Amino acid sequence: MIGISSPLFSLQPFRDIAPIVIDHFQLWEVVAEGEHDLNIIKDHITELQDQGIEFQIHAPQSDINITSIDQHIKEYSINRIVGVVEAAHELGISTVTIHPGHLSPLGIHMKEKVLERNRVSVAAIWKRVKDLNPMVCLENMPRSWATICQVPEEWTGAVEGTGFKLCLDLGHANTRGLLSDFLKHIQMVGNIHIHDNMGRTDEHLVVGQGTIDFAMVGKALEGYTGNIIIESRGLDHGLQSLQAIDRMLPGL
Repeated sequence: MIGISSPLFSLQPFRDIAPIVIDHFQLWEVVAEGEHDLNIIKDHITELQDQGIEFQIHAPQSDINITSIDQHIKEYSINRIVGVVEAAHELGISTVTIHPGHLSPLGIHMKEKVLERNRVSVAAIWKRVKDLNPMVCLENMPRSWATICQVPEEWTGAVEGTGFKLCLDLGHANTRGLLSDFLKHIQMVGNIHIHDNMGRTDEHLVVGQGTIDFAMVGKALEGYTGNIIIESRGLDHGLQSLQAIDRMLPGL
């Protein structure tokens, strides 16, 4: 199923934005921060589930770093993500996408240690949530001085020894020119984020307005049965991307 997500939705009260979103999409990946903290909106989600709307959760991104050099921040970040997975489970939502940690101004000078901290933190999260039988998906990150998991080996290596799946962000992979290499790991992917860019920065353009080779993507996704989430800069862009997907990726 094709759904939508946008961090900008989380700036608006859920009760205000929800009718607009579900008028066009039956699947919504809620970014669970800001106005859309799950503890605030759980009753609203339950009501919409009763109407047949399906949900996924994107764990909070703001002020979260599971690889922080500061132990207190690292532990808070792990606890925050675990809490979101538990809250999603209570709502009957199994798919939760999370970000890896990122490089701090100090961490950039010790990247290998940060990568190891990321693996340890991911394993710690999995140990605490595995009995809930979730599908937690670790997302690859875009080109930036601050991000890890920009390349396939860091991304796949981060989940080794756990039951995590991967979230393949097509736009993020394109910023590194490595989309075809990321797609080789499609068997490990449980969720896909789709948007476009010109190959350098994470622009979140409408599908088809950037440089992604969607003919190649379509071939690589043959047999993929998971959900695809349009990550857009707003509802209008999301609807434009939906039309482009229908035209450029008719098999999805």
